[in-house]
Amino acid sequence: MKKLTSIALAIMIGCSLVACDNEKTTGTTTENIQYTADVQFKKDYEALEKWDKASKVKIEKHFDVITQEYFKHKPSGTRTTEEEAIEFTNKMKKTVEEIFDELEELNIKSPELEDFIEHQKDFYRLAEKTLELTYILLTKSPEEKLEYQSESDEITKESQKFEDEESKLRKKIEEKYKSLMQKEKSN
Repeated sequence: MKKLTSIALAIMIGCSLVACDNEKTTGTTTENIQYTADVQFKKDYEALEKWDKASKVKIEKHFDVITQEYFKHKPSGTRTTEEEAIEFTNKMKKTVEEIFDELEELNIKSPELEDFIEHQKDFYRLAEKTLELTYILLTKSPEEKLEYQSESDEITKESQKFEDEESKLRKKIEEKYKSLMQKEKSN
């Protein structure tokens, strides 16, 4: 009987220790989830920044092609051919597809970055639209280009709006990133 009582007492003490231990881990689980979300945000932010810089370099190469084409034809008064414009457009569209594929491969999980990601997708769609119009304009005479003035003005306004929105979104996520970095330094 003494042995049975001792075993029962040991079991009760063991259960209370487990209960106490579970009580302590309940709080840390929430902290771990937050910590994990912060680590995920930091990882996603850094990957997104790297992608963004590389993607902008790729798009800028297409704008460089336009500049080269413009200056190549300006002195002689010739224009880019329709075939060349189509070739430039196809290359640019392929680049934008690659940029989107690379973004998907990042597998961003942080909900705080969703608005920025959608904005970036819209930005590259607008860049695609801008480049496409510019390639078309390279094939046109000065008189024919006037027909595209309203479309060009619309794209310019849209671009300005995008820059303003990007600035706000970027500031918001940069502040969170900096806050996490400072928190990390203080720990």
